[in-house]
Amino acid sequence: QAMDQVETLRQRLKEYLGEYDGVHVTASIAGVNAASADVRSLTHADQVQSWFIVPIGVFLVLLIALRDPWSCFNLVATVVLTYAFALGATHLLFVTALGAEGLDWKVPYFLFVLLVAVGVDYNIFLMTRLQEESARHGFRGGIVRAIGQTGGLISSAAAITACSFASFMFSPLSSLRQLGFALVVGITVDALLVQPLLVPCGHWLLRRSREVFGPSHHVLPRRDRLQLSNIAD
Repeated sequence: QAMDQVETLRQRLKEYLGEYDGVHVTASIAGVNAASADVRSLTHADQVQSWFIVPIGVFLVLLIALRDPWSCFNLVATVVLTYAFALGATHLLFVTALGAEGLDWKVPYFLFVLLVAVGVDYNIFLMTRLQEESARHGFRGGIVRAIGQTGGLISSAAAITACSFASFMFSPLSSLRQLGFALVVGITVDALLVQPLLVPCGHWLLRRSREVFGPSHHVLPRRDRLQLSNIAD
C-alpha cells in the first residue's frame, strides 16, 4: 500500500510540475518505500520478459533433449498450467479466504521461475524413460512401464522439495508465506497429477493425432494392398 502511495505521489508531482512551463523543476521521492517501488517496477518488467523468454528457452532445451517438437510443446504447456493453478490457489487462500489485500508482487515472479525449473527436470526424466521403454515394449506398454518406474522417484523428490519450501510458511513475512504455499501446491500437483496423468495423456493424444491425420493414415495396410493386388490379378 505504501508503494502504491509513492507511485500516486510521483504521478501527482509530475502533473503539478508540468504546469510551470519554461521553469526547470526537479522533484524526487526518497526512502525505503520509494526504493521498494522502484524495485517492484523493474521486477515487473523482468517478469513480463520472463513469461516469454523462459518458456521459449525451455522449449529449445527440451527440443535438443527429446527431438520431438509436439512433445516439447506439451511439456511446456503442462508447466504453465501448473503455475497458473498454484498462483490461483494461493490467491484463493490468502486474498479470498484470509482477506489479504493482494499477493505480494514478488510471488508470481519467483514462483514462475522455480516451478519451471522443478517441472522441467521431472518432465525430462519421465519423457526420456518413456522413449526408452516405448522402443522396447511399444507405445502403450512403454507409457505404463515409464510411469511405474519413475512415479516413485518423482514423488519422493517432490516430497523432499515441497517440505523444504514448506518452511517458508512459518516465516513472519507474508511474501514468504505466500511463496511457500504456492510452491508446495505447485510441486504437489505437478508430481501427483501432471506427471503421472496429464503428461502421458497429452503425449498419447499427440501420438494418436499424428497417426490419424498424418500422411501415413491414407496409405492402406500391407494386408489390404495384397488383397487388392490378388483381386486385380
